[in-house]
Amino acid sequence: MYGNEPPCEVLYCYGIHHVSFRCYAMSVNDVKWISHALNVVCDADLGCYVDLVELAGRIANVRYDPRVFSGLVWQHINIGGNCLVFASGKINCNGRASSFDEGRRRLRRYARMLQRLGWNVTLTNARVVTASAPTH
Repeated sequence: MYGNEPPCEVLYCYGIHHVSFRCYAMSVNDVKWISHALNVVCDADLGCYVDLVELAGRIANVRYDPRVFSGLVWQHINIGGNCLVFASGKINCNGRASSFDEGRRRLRRYARMLQRLGWNVTLTNARVVTASAPTH
């Protein structure tokens, strides 16, 4: 941490029913005080470079246009949520998740699918980036 700073700060508040938090590079297991999350954004390192053109050709439900956005947007039907995969090996998962553990499981499931497709994936540095939660 950075001294006396809280593990998370309030980013913005939607009225009185919804608050969004940004966590300071906390691991997924460190942030426990939000009881019920609506949206959890997690990211991690895959430990390998990913050829996004090849990946886009091998899987369904993807959008990849490097002229518009440098990452591949993947929406798997069974896993749920959105997954952004970058050529540098970074992966970012977001979407409706009710807990930090569910967000982490989604991240691991997307990484496992990449592993089954033949990439040498080692998931490291998994962390919660942003969490949104109700205030009541």
